[in-house]
Amino acid sequence: MTYDALIRELAAMVATASSMPTRPVPLEPSLRLREDAGMESLGFIDLIVSIEERYGIVLDPVANDFEIGLRTLGGLTDLVMALTERESE
Repeated sequence: MTYDALIRELAAMVATASSMPTRPVPLEPSLRLREDAGMESLGFIDLIVSIEERYGIVLDPVANDFEIGLRTLGGLTDLVMALTERESE
């Protein structure tokens, strides 16, 4: 999957899990999930479950890159891309 396709899918998932679902989520890698997209604790849980089910990966909260990956849309995209590539090897 290309980066552009993945960021579009993840932006849609963020919009669904956001506390501001009527607000569009721009496809900007610098978009901050909590501050700009309105993600809250339960929304993050919904987002993580959706990502794990959709891509067949496990987002490990103990891993060093987990917290970084959940800060911005670009970080999330990079994290999911790396984990899906690792799973396909």
